Amino acid sequence: MCIDSPPAGFHSSAPGKLVIRKPQSADLDTLVTLHAAYEREEVLPMGSEFNSVVSRINMERIFKNEQMLVADLGGKLVGKINTNAAAFTRFQIGGVYVHPDYRNRGIARRMAGEFAASIISQNRGISLFVKKSNSAARNVYLSIGFKISGDYRISYY
Repeated sequence: MCIDSPPAGFHSSAPGKLVIRKPQSADLDTLVTLHAAYEREEVLPMGSEFNSVVSRINMERIFKNEQMLVADLGGKLVGKINTNAAAFTRFQIGGVYVHPDYRNRGIARRMAGEFAASIISQNRGISLFVKKSNSAARNVYLSIGFKISGDYRISYY
């Protein structure tokens, strides 16, 4: 999926106490936990073993080198979104995750919308990959202006 113009329809979504902000150093341990859950749910091929040390190293690298926003609901981090690659004219978004206890409240829509608006204000387009089976995520992205740009397949050897 991709988007090249400012997203729309995300400002009023999500709970009133939700704050979308840049992460702080004090957030790192919670981010490691969210990232581990994201990797288990969305990244690891079925039957693969999760490695908590590698997951933490991945999050520390993202925290240090990538753009990121977090969803803070009443002082509790409940979601995250980050870039994971950059090209000359585009960023790739990855690591979009909302804790299962806080889904279906508009948090992902607001977080993705604010993040996309921030990146597009840098005169960059955005691409992301989302599984066809993840209809909730696809609906979030489509609702704020992302377009389907093609299909892909991942093969593990």
